[in-house]
Amino acid sequence: MNIKEFRSQYPQYSDLSDQDLSQSLHQKFYSDTDYGDFAKAFGVEQPGVWSDIKNTLNIGFQGLALDAREVTRQVFGDRFVSAVDAVDEWTQGKPSEPLIKEKIEKSQQALTPDMQAALQKSWWDDERNAPGEAWSDPRAYLGGFMQSLPGTVATMGPSLAIARGIYTAQIAAKVAPEIAAAKAATAAQLAGGLTEGLQAAGQTSRETRDAILKLSPDELQDSKVLHSLIDSGMSFEDARSQLAEDASSQAMLIAGVATGIFGGMGDRVLSGAVTKGLSGGIAARVAKGAAAEGLLEEFPQSYLQRVAGNVGLQAAKPDTPTTQGAMSEAVGGAVIGGMMGGAVGAVSKRAEPTPDPIQRITSTPDVDSAILAADTALSEPVSTPATLVADTTLSAPVEPTPAPVTPLPELTEGPRTQEQQLWMASMDAEA
Repeated sequence: MNIKEFRSQYPQYSDLSDQDLSQSLHQKFYSDTDYGDFAKAFGVEQPGVWSDIKNTLNIGFQGLALDAREVTRQVFGDRFVSAVDAVDEWTQGKPSEPLIKEKIEKSQQALTPDMQAALQKSWWDDERNAPGEAWSDPRAYLGGFMQSLPGTVATMGPSLAIARGIYTAQIAAKVAPEIAAAKAATAAQLAGGLTEGLQAAGQTSRETRDAILKLSPDELQDSKVLHSLIDSGMSFEDARSQLAEDASSQAMLIAGVATGIFGGMGDRVLSGAVTKGLSGGIAARVAKGAAAEGLLEEFPQSYLQRVAGNVGLQAAKPDTPTTQGAMSEAVGGAVIGGMMGGAVGAVSKRAEPTPDPIQRITSTPDVDSAILAADTALSEPVSTPATLVADTTLSAPVEPTPAPVTPLPELTEGPRTQEQQLWMASMDAEA
């Protein structure tokens, strides 16, 4: 029986896609066989690259929604998100969180087996202390890029938009482009740090909470916090829920602060793409964008985010290493972040040559802008204009020309001439 025959015999499954239907039947009746072989025999076309792109992108979108929900819940409390849950439950039959998680699970199941395997590969092998298997799998790059794209757009987009707005306003106020770009870069860094910190805080909080809620009594037997809660009169389920809530709050705070510090570093550099441009040719701009987003931002951010999650998990499993998986997350974040930043650098315009520093300072409209221009100029190598360079060519000394000397009138014997009398009178006057 193929899928067409199955649908004609069981029309009640018409609301399921071919992929969902075949996967459900495989899991329920044929889980001991390879899904690819089952799907081929059942007449279901195997998903390809475009299907993987669509599903990994959807996983990223749904994960971002969960992050936003978690931040809202932690800040405003359960009552606030309960209102949203009530709307989803009324319209779609489930609260928002399980509804979103169900969508993520469906997208994960719809991925090709190769993509599913690629997303499980690590970028750094802690046991061998060497690069992991993800480096050699192109799907690991593609899947990581597509899953991270929604979060990158949501966090980088506002900061670059703010930078562009400030730059445009400053240029309209006759501020020098370099000064306007410096102010825009500072704003992008602050905005990027805030948005990146919030997104990382929400993600770390929910992942820590979900991980603890999945732990069995045997896995939690070494948790002193759990035993303390149970001794206070709580049931195991209530104690585990309280433990998960406290640990997630701790992880959220650490991740939010740690990643917020580095969250705007890449945005500061990449703000040049929407203001005065990035210097250098296309290769240089790509390299600058990749280094800014990958090395300056995502590497430390991903590392510290994983550390924060491990610290939160230690309340439930004290033997959890603080840096477990942190290097793999950092390297993977640097790779995917570098791809994002390199793409921004590739589409950015080339910066115009920097004008003379003195011209930048004297063309500012106010004192504050002049001080900022001076600080910027002092941090740059300055070449002395040719007109200000003194001529140091050595030459022979030039003797001064003596003043002309009036010859003395010739003195003769006998009566003095009129010329002699005048000269003698002048000498007597000087005396």
